[in-house]
Amino acid sequence: MSKIQSKSRRPLNPKFRTKEASEERDTGINSTILNNARKSGQLNLSGRNLETVPSEIWHININAPEGSESLSFSVDERWWDQTALSKLILASNKLSALSEDIKLLPALSVLDVHDNKLTSLPDALDELVNLQKLNISHNELVELPPSVCRCKSLLYLHAEHNKLTVLDENIGNIYCLEDLDVSHNQLTCLPNTVNGLTRVSKFNCSHNRLKDLPLGIASMNALRMIEATHNEIQSIPEEIGLLHHLEQLYLRHNQIKELPVLQGTALKELHLGNNNIKELSPKHLEHLLSLLVLDIRDNKLTELPVEITLLTRLHRLDLTNNDLSSIPYEVGDMASLDSLQIEGNSLKSIRRDIIMRGTVGLLKYLRSRIQEPEAVQESQDKGGFPWTESVAEKRNSKHMLNTTHCLDYSNNSATEVPEEVWWSAKESQVIAVNLNKNCLQAIPDHITSLSETLNELHIAGNKLTTVIAELSICSRLIVLDLSNNQLTGLPQELETLVGLRDLTLSYNRFSALPACVYRMKSLENLLASDNSISSIDIDGLSCLQRLAVLDLQNNDIAAVPPELGNMSLRALQLGGNRFRVPRPNIIAKGTPAVLEYLRSRITT
Repeated sequence: MSKIQSKSRRPLNPKFRTKEASEERDTGINSTILNNARKSGQLNLSGRNLETVPSEIWHININAPEGSESLSFSVDERWWDQTALSKLILASNKLSALSEDIKLLPALSVLDVHDNKLTSLPDALDELVNLQKLNISHNELVELPPSVCRCKSLLYLHAEHNKLTVLDENIGNIYCLEDLDVSHNQLTCLPNTVNGLTRVSKFNCSHNRLKDLPLGIASMNALRMIEATHNEIQSIPEEIGLLHHLEQLYLRHNQIKELPVLQGTALKELHLGNNNIKELSPKHLEHLLSLLVLDIRDNKLTELPVEITLLTRLHRLDLTNNDLSSIPYEVGDMASLDSLQIEGNSLKSIRRDIIMRGTVGLLKYLRSRIQEPEAVQESQDKGGFPWTESVAEKRNSKHMLNTTHCLDYSNNSATEVPEEVWWSAKESQVIAVNLNKNCLQAIPDHITSLSETLNELHIAGNKLTTVIAELSICSRLIVLDLSNNQLTGLPQELETLVGLRDLTLSYNRFSALPACVYRMKSLENLLASDNSISSIDIDGLSCLQRLAVLDLQNNDIAAVPPELGNMSLRALQLGGNRFRVPRPNIIAKGTPAVLEYLRSRITT
């Protein structure tokens, strides 16, 4: 080494290194981490095997750091010019308790202590007047500490995966709460005082031992989603119909025998699978006109009323494993229906090979069996029930834009939509547009005139080869159905549709999922069957944290990445591809088995 090089290198300070190493051995916390926390107001101490929280954490904004006796006015060393700690993450440690000194962090707005061994929380918790987000999940709490119910500023409370047997009656006092998760506990009932939680939009009480839902839930006016699967619920209060903002209701794996008439809701998804429901009546269906998804699989239905066709927006209907002997042929005319599952029934009028053709083949068969008008008239003359005419009249009511806010211009063999139709739709503040089964070669430019209100666009069964980039200004879109067209790609501009929850791309010519899809962060249902997709982009799919349903059937996929097993999917369809692993017998076992198999193949 040259003399110049040796002079330019700064000598190591063994005293400094020994002191810092000693600090980390004693507390597990490096002083540099604490100094950075004083600057940023955020401290992450997750995954450090801490059994107790070092006292200097609670005093981080009170005590001067050691070694600050010699004053320095440099920007990096002005310890008194600090930011109050607002975010503290202590997740994935071995903590069994938190000190009452937590009150010394009054600016704290986020406290994350999930995945520890906590059996209690400090009484002083309610002194954190700015606390908005509290994650106490994956601990050993047997009750929700009273101090939590005194945290009046809380917006987010997650207490899932504990040992809770009861919720404090004062939980209704957290009147600012917006997101509540008490799933995976041992709750047998919920207090009626939940009626005070009028701002909660997302409520998860699944995987408990609940016998019913309290009447008080009907007063939680902001609810958009109720997740109550895997309980022992036997009945549902009809007052749930008063929840006008409710969009998603998950009640699978319960003991429900009878479904109440849910008047007044704007439900988009109703999941009733794995119960004991015997009847779905016309009266039920007349109040579910906004449904997009109806899952009533694994029940005891003996009849499906023809009024199911009133659900003109329905795009997924699962009737698997019931006691149905027939399906109304008029279901074949449900233009928006993308997925119809009827396996596991004792159907006498539909051969199994027809069922195995999939949704498109099944709907085509049902349409072919619809009686001609002459035959219907003859049936009425003989005293038959004139249901066809009455249903047709009800379906025509969807053209009353001012009452339904739905523009239905489907099944017209149209090459364009008249301009006056769009003006009427805009004046009526239409939220759903159905252009299915026409001869459109492009999405009409006038669709952008509905950008301020449009939630759903169905344009399946046309001749689209491209999608206009201007569709991206319809930022309120929740449902987009582009199936049965000739599309090979989507414009990158559509990545701005961050509120989109349902995207259907089936029966097109995609060789890969478009890149913009992976930017749609709210996506829950992605249907892309019957294309030419050759690979699965696991990095892209991993960006879709809310994805629950993924349908990639009948493509050209050569391999399935094992990491797909780490995704929290409720339904994964992979059949009809050319990969050899997983084998067909694994695929046939259903989604949980496939995901478990894929996880087992991840190499560490």
